[in-house]
This record gives sequence, structure tokens and C-alpha cells, in this order.
Amino acid sequence: MTGTEHATAAAATDPRSERSAARLREAVLRLASTRPASSISVTALVGAAGVSRKTFYNHAATPAQLLARTLTAELDEARDRAEQELTMSSADLERAVRHRLRAILSAVDARRQIYLQGGGGLSPELYQLLSDHFAAAVEQSIVALHRTPPRLRGFDDEPHRGAALAMYSSFVAHAYAGAIQSWLQHPETPEVDFLLDLIVSALPVWMLSRGAAQH
Repeated sequence: MTGTEHATAAAATDPRSERSAARLREAVLRLASTRPASSISVTALVGAAGVSRKTFYNHAATPAQLLARTLTAELDEARDRAEQELTMSSADLERAVRHRLRAILSAVDARRQIYLQGGGGLSPELYQLLSDHFAAAVEQSIVALHRTPPRLRGFDDEPHRGAALAMYSSFVAHAYAGAIQSWLQHPETPEVDFLLDLIVSALPVWMLSRGAAQH
């Protein structure tokens, strides 16, 4: 754990520090809606949040890092709330997938101005943030046996199974992130349900139906 991470962990137990963290999160979201995160200076951020530079560095190393953590927390919260409402263990996996995915896409839509700061589309950093989020979720769903991707004949030993887990997760995650990227670049079709229906229609069968993997 780095020095910043130690300070952040300690700060999380201090109510005053949490208030400062909340102000910093609000400020970085506000600033990131008008400019790319890479162009937000620490001076501008602490001024907008009304905290000291030392306080900022107790929470993050850079404004871009703080933004990434804030957006990731929002995506995680949307996913977790949807999971509580309709779990992935539901008999109707497609319905559960749609419910969770709609919540995550709605969280992105609520921050559209931030995600659009990458010159009309996702910046490389925000694209990676989304793909990492989705990859972790897909991998967890496979490990938890909610989904069973195809096994490739002749490549079913432990090393290949481990690599396949990462590759299947990455394949789907980048498809999600790529679709979101393109959606943000088409303001004439802003509906979340349009993107949701498009993604679900393009997903492989094993992502939506239990026991659909081909062996």
C-alpha cells in the first residue's frame, strides 16, 4: 500500500476527513463536466472544494485519480443496488442482466458530460475505467457459476481455462465499453434503452442463458 493509500484508509474513519472527501468528489465531478480530467489542476480542485492541498493529497495523488475513483464508486453502487433488486442467481438470467446493465448505463448517462470530455467520446482513461469495471463483473459472474462460457476442445487444461476466463471477460467488457463509446458519439440517439437493447441483442448466448455454453 502506498503512502497515499495509507492516508486515504486512515481518513475514511475520520468524519471531518469524510466531509472533505465529499467536497472533493463533488468538486472534481463539477470540474470534469467542463474539461478533461487531465487538465484539472490540484490548485483548481482544492479551490473549488474549499480544502487545502495537504487535505487533497490525503485522498488522492491526482485529480484524474480522484475522478476515476469517484466514477468507479458510482458504477459499483449502481451495480450493487441492481443486484439487491434482482440477483444474478435469478432464474431469468436475461432479465437480471438487463436490470443490472440498465442501472450501470443510467449511471453513465447521468454523467454524460463527464464521459464526453474525451473530445466527443470516451478518453482512454475513462474507456479503460469502464472496460475494467465490466471485465471484473463478467469474470465474477463466471467464477460464481452464473454463466458458463464455452470450453474449447483441446485447450481444457488449467492454464488455458485461466487464460480463457480473462479473455472471455475482456472480450465482453471491451464490447460494452466500445458500444458506450459509440453511443456517446451519437447524441441523436440518447435513449438508455436503445443502447441497452442493442447490447443485449449482440451478446453471446452464454451471457444470457444458463447452460448455453457449447462444449
